[in-house]
Amino acid sequence: MSLSKWADLHGKDYPAKIQRETPKRQPTLKDLQFCFDEILGELGWGDEIEETGIDPLVWARGEIKRLQNREKSLQLRDAANGKCKKCGTLHGEPIIHCDVCGAFQ
Repeated sequence: MSLSKWADLHGKDYPAKIQRETPKRQPTLKDLQFCFDEILGELGWGDEIEETGIDPLVWARGEIKRLQNREKSLQLRDAANGKCKKCGTLHGEPIIHCDVCGAFQ
């Protein structure tokens, strides 16, 4: 669905055109700290972890690595169970060609 159709469907509150531009100024230390805090919050950082004394950046890197490894293991599991990457159909055994969507693995 195009952005203009989306705006027509949902009203004028949604922008019909998304503009991506670089900021006119360099981010301040306050801006960077806000982004860092938001990322830590999304990863699950809390008071309990902070009390352990671990460096937040080291913890965040480890958490991101853990999530990446989990994603890879889920992809390998799906491939071993014959889940099509394109349509998501579970075939029950490793496949080369999906009978449902016609995709080659």
